Amino acid sequence: FSTPNKITRMKLRNAAYYEQRFAFLFIQWLGKRPYYEQMSQFILFELLTLIAQELAERKSSPAKEQIARKIQDYILQNFTKNLTIEELSELAGYSPNYVTVVFKEVIGSTPIQYLHQTRINTAVNLIENTEMTIGEMAEYLGYCDQAYFNRTFKKWMGVAPTKIRL
Repeated sequence: FSTPNKITRMKLRNAAYYEQRFAFLFIQWLGKRPYYEQMSQFILFELLTLIAQELAERKSSPAKEQIARKIQDYILQNFTKNLTIEELSELAGYSPNYVTVVFKEVIGSTPIQYLHQTRINTAVNLIENTEMTIGEMAEYLGYCDQAYFNRTFKKWMGVAPTKIRL
């Protein structure tokens, strides 16, 4: 952002969050609810600010990047299972606290937050592209019950999953 007319390629630390925010932006824009234009502008401004902040803060060590990416890949491959921080720390070979701190430093969220973001992003895709019920989605995504899934979905997306399915 500091050099005009220069393209910068980067891998965002918390890609699932950006995906979730873009999905919410898409929902706002298509739904054309009251104040959707202002909401869309704020979301875009938030995303651009986060990207600029991330560019300015890039300073994680390669060893920490490797730990975080290993955990991230594992979460992405196993997000429908009941994952725990203990399991992830065992995978990395470090204490749960260290794994959480390193993951948050590199990715931008804790491993469990990242897990929920990944599940919710998948849920949005399932809502839009399948006929699965909300209960079936909750079970498929590894949530213990539909009510917990609904609360988590609303926390991340700002609306209940039933409001997304048009």
